[in-house]
Amino acid sequence: MKKIKLLIILGLILIGCGGNDRENINEKKSINTVLKLNTSEFGVLVNATVNIYELDGKNKKILFTETTSMGNNINNIGRFNPHVHELDDNKLYIYETIGGERYPIKDNLIDNSRIATPNIGIFHLFIKGKDIKKTKKIHITVLSEIIYQKMLPSLGLSTSQIDNKLGYFLRRIISKDINGDGLVNVLDMLHYHPMNNKTNLSSYYQKYIDKMSKNILEGKAFDFNIDSSSTNTNTSTSTNTNNLNNSLSEATIQEALDDGNYDYVIGQLINNRATYSDMSDDKINMNIAGAYVGKSGYTVFDITGAMASSNSNNRLNGFIFDVTKDNDALSTLKSLNKADNYYSSIINGLNCTDTTGFTDEQESSCFNLGLVRLTSLSNSVKLLFGGESQTVKKWAEGVDINSSEDLNGNGVVDSSDASACAIVYANNPNDNCRNGSMFTYRGKVLFNRSGLEHKTTLIEVDVGSAEHGYSTFYKLLTNKSTDNSPLLTNGICDKNFNTTTQEADGGNYFPCPIVDENGVLMNIKDSLLLSDNIQNLFPTGSATKTTVEGYINNITGSKEGVITQNNLSDYLRTH
Repeated sequence: MKKIKLLIILGLILIGCGGNDRENINEKKSINTVLKLNTSEFGVLVNATVNIYELDGKNKKILFTETTSMGNNINNIGRFNPHVHELDDNKLYIYETIGGERYPIKDNLIDNSRIATPNIGIFHLFIKGKDIKKTKKIHITVLSEIIYQKMLPSLGLSTSQIDNKLGYFLRRIISKDINGDGLVNVLDMLHYHPMNNKTNLSSYYQKYIDKMSKNILEGKAFDFNIDSSSTNTNTSTSTNTNNLNNSLSEATIQEALDDGNYDYVIGQLINNRATYSDMSDDKINMNIAGAYVGKSGYTVFDITGAMASSNSNNRLNGFIFDVTKDNDALSTLKSLNKADNYYSSIINGLNCTDTTGFTDEQESSCFNLGLVRLTSLSNSVKLLFGGESQTVKKWAEGVDINSSEDLNGNGVVDSSDASACAIVYANNPNDNCRNGSMFTYRGKVLFNRSGLEHKTTLIEVDVGSAEHGYSTFYKLLTNKSTDNSPLLTNGICDKNFNTTTQEADGGNYFPCPIVDENGVLMNIKDSLLLSDNIQNLFPTGSATKTTVEGYINNITGSKEGVITQNNLSDYLRTH
């Protein structure tokens, strides 16, 4: 059984971790607890109580209580049993460290010339069982305490909601990958080193995390803002106060984002941009973009998590289902498009494959823009299917290959087959969609809204077989003679955009076309064009770039390939 090292790093710098001795399989797993508070005071935590709780909603049940060990050097002092292998993968746990003394260390030995200092602060780690088992390096730090404090109001939510909240806070606080897997997730929190990884945090936390750590160590109330009592009263008071107000303005935005007050952030930074003079234009734009991503119902963790779950075979259909299954694709797409505009303004003209010399805002915007565009494309495909999650689910997962519903290779007869046929027709009306499928040109349909006419082409698509019968679907295309593209639709409506629960009949009721803010009918070709060369928004060598290239290769046959309407047509007919 391999040894797991768990480090409670309460201060600013980690100075050491456990020895190389082997453990018998029946022995307790022991862990080092090492502190370094600043450049002149070192310490390890001994005789501290470590409570390990299991969470059940808002209730917590204590499972184990341990005491950190005494010793004479950093290889045998401050150790305790974390009971990692006794935890359930899917349950939530809290590690709570209380009391004890901070012993100074010099040259890896106890410094007997100095006196131990009582530990006043309490530090926590909020973690799921399976996550703490993924790594051999586990740190309890000021970062884990910040995450714990932010997660407290979410206790009692569903597991998926907690996962989303946790991922959101991690991404807001950690701006760069720490553990080297190309993602920002819970493993970065577990690997966080207070000295080495401070620059991996967002600028706000880089500036104030030392103050937060000091407050905890001194037993003060946990405070995300600056302690105004530190402002002196000499001739520089005015300057200090101005700096404090500026920093608090930035802090207000950060807190609003963390609390999900996205409309507040958008309104403040768009309408009162000049008020935030301590924030650069890029930083302001990145926060606006982040608010729109939040408003869309997503976090970066949602997107990267969906990528990870579908990464085993790099299948776009699995990713599309995972990332769109619980959302309103239309409202999501509108918010993501606005986020796209702000991220794009930050990286305009930059080559994101090599982020050497980039600012934090530029580097983060490259990565986030790539995720936004991949997610926008996924929501466009969902709307191509009519916005129905169950349709996407059937297409992504398939059904029994022996069922009567097998048609396009994924075992489903539904709107996704019809959507593929509509794309084939748009590319070349003379092409055959597939044996057992047919489409019929039905003519032009004019939709009217607020006095504006929207011209569309209607086709009828029949999918099925002579043995099991056919299902009929109606699809709309842009009304262009040489540049047709299936329209994105949401629900059913009449020609005046009045929604209905009736089924589309191609005469009175139709798939309801989506009109963007400029009065233009949204279509799949434009969505694909926006995703052109999406793989180049991720830095070379990153795991996310590799995953995205896998999706593109799966569709086009080349990781450098561009996803076109023709590529997507072939993919929809065979996946």
